[in-house]
Amino acid sequence: MPTRGRSKAGLTAALGEFAERQTVRLLENFKSAFIGRDHEGVHDLRVDAKRLRAYVRLIERIDPDFDAAEVFKPVRRLFRAAGALRDARVQIGLLAGAAAPGLSTERLGEWINELKDREMKARRLFEADAKTFNPGALTRLKSRAARSLGKMTEARVAARAEQMLQIQLERLRDPSSMNRLGDRELHEIRIRSKEARYTLEMIDRRGGRPGARAGLDARLRSVHQALGRWHDRQVAMDGLIRFLRHGITGPVCHRDAYEAYLGLLREFRRRFGPAE
Repeated sequence: MPTRGRSKAGLTAALGEFAERQTVRLLENFKSAFIGRDHEGVHDLRVDAKRLRAYVRLIERIDPDFDAAEVFKPVRRLFRAAGALRDARVQIGLLAGAAAPGLSTERLGEWINELKDREMKARRLFEADAKTFNPGALTRLKSRAARSLGKMTEARVAARAEQMLQIQLERLRDPSSMNRLGDRELHEIRIRSKEARYTLEMIDRRGGRPGARAGLDARLRSVHQALGRWHDRQVAMDGLIRFLRHGITGPVCHRDAYEAYLGLLREFRRRFGPAE
């Protein structure tokens, strides 16, 4: 019995199916976020946009004549507008009921009220961009990608896609990236691990995953989710500090997530790094 959700066809057909499915999902969550004003819809819309971004970058790797940035531009604008809206909502959720050394409940409440005002402004900006979004941009994206794939042999598509995945994994395995893990570096690793996971998903959707990569998807997911939790808490802490205009003693609550992320990254490199 065929595995549900996976194509037995070649990678070219599987990539076409991925694009069709992903654009449908993006439109559904766009309606939920825009018309339904649903917070989860905003989050899901951004996840769909990230998957679609990974898709167009993969197509560009397969066919250098394909302009990923150009075809993704309308989605990118929507993605960025939704990001400001989600950031405000996440910070409100994290700080509600929280406590920080030397900070009164009243002062924290002032910041949460400020965040609510920012959320309302971000909602208005998101809706303004949403009103100008043309779903036809997704149709053009799919058709241009299909033309690019149609020029290539199945062997070239598969080889270039696998090459893309290995490049993304090598960037995660690079020991030099462990020398300094500041906010910018951690944010970049989060993006890289997520995009590598989406690339793996597209490549392996056409059939069963090779045994050597059986746990890779789960490990990549663990890495970017742990770092995502760290990032959300870091953003909340930085925003609160800026609001207070002076330092506070200790982090709001990002240390545990940070340590969990480091452990997952070391385990990832131990299991999937090159053999010594």
